[in-house]
Amino acid sequence: MIALPEGAERNSRLTALAAQANAWPSTQIGVGVVSMNVVDAAVEVAQEHDVSIMLIASRRQIDAAEYGGGYVENLTPHGLAERVRSRDQRNRVVLCRDHGGPWQGTRNSADIPPETAMQEARTSFFADLDAGWDLLHIDTCVCPSPTDPDVPKERLLQLYEECWEQAVATDRSIAFEVGDEEQSSVTEGLEQPRKLLTALAERREHLGTPAPLFVVVQTGTKVMERRNVGSLSAPYRIDEQMPPTIHLPQLMAMIDAFGTHLRQHNTDYLPDEILRWHPLLGIHAANIAPEYGVEESLGLLSIMEGRGAGDLAERFLALAYDTRKWEKWELDGSDATDRDRAIWAGHYVFSDPEFLRLRADLLQRVQMTSRELDVALRRRIKACLLRHLRAFRVVPA
Repeated sequence: MIALPEGAERNSRLTALAAQANAWPSTQIGVGVVSMNVVDAAVEVAQEHDVSIMLIASRRQIDAAEYGGGYVENLTPHGLAERVRSRDQRNRVVLCRDHGGPWQGTRNSADIPPETAMQEARTSFFADLDAGWDLLHIDTCVCPSPTDPDVPKERLLQLYEECWEQAVATDRSIAFEVGDEEQSSVTEGLEQPRKLLTALAERREHLGTPAPLFVVVQTGTKVMERRNVGSLSAPYRIDEQMPPTIHLPQLMAMIDAFGTHLRQHNTDYLPDEILRWHPLLGIHAANIAPEYGVEESLGLLSIMEGRGAGDLAERFLALAYDTRKWEKWELDGSDATDRDRAIWAGHYVFSDPEFLRLRADLLQRVQMTSRELDVALRRRIKACLLRHLRAFRVVPA
């Protein structure tokens, strides 16, 4: 069950999401804004199946105009909102900021002082509010230099209050998601999220800020390469780790006591069997992002290599590899090939001028229109998304 906090009940998209969650046990999905085709595919699925879907955009993907937008076509919060709202005729797509916070944007250098990093996060959040987004994920886990362990929590509380004050002042109906832990492949203890939720509850009592709609807590999921290496799907018990089947009920009880809901990150590449357990375990929401970008890259390569444009495939792979964005996904001691690495990073170049020239060459070579190519790519993305929605019991199996 999902109960909307104060400030969110006037938002029709959040209301529809809550109604969907409360109709029967299901896990709501957050789709990463890794490319424009992924955005359009999610919007199309929401219309075709009349379901609520959350689009989650990190600051690297979509950011305020002051910071140049993001790697997805340099779009700003207003640009993404305009595109989605113009296509979302059923009003079912929830626009969410993902990993908003200091040092979370493209200007994430450790040289940026805390005051500047906080101001940039504030500016980015205020742009989201101005664009009419529905949910803000305040994530303060990034701290470039050693600091007091309570500092991330204090930064989160400060941004939470400032964003709520801005929402009230501008009459925006908004919900919040919070987290101050780094993503881990194993389940973590409950002390840190309990401290954060306790502090938020105390501020709510004194300042009237609403409860967060979601809290991010480690459940044992982590994406590396094209697999999930977390303990949630491990076929054996990990030493000194509480099994998820024991940890999750304790976690859910704690979260419920604070009147909020669990959002799991890094849910990519889990098998159907594990995905189907999510609604039964009571996991309220789960995010999937790079898996969709990889599906689009694989679809593109299939067209190139299947229609005699292997040289263009090599150009695409080289361009993606040279970004070195794959480094964040690679496991220690990996046996991955350079082709594998390029596929992990393919979606980072879809807005690159060199890729756009390559795409134009492909269209001419295989005699496809731009629309025909995008329809083919979205078909593959939608099949992947529907697999997740069926496992999560959002659409019938």
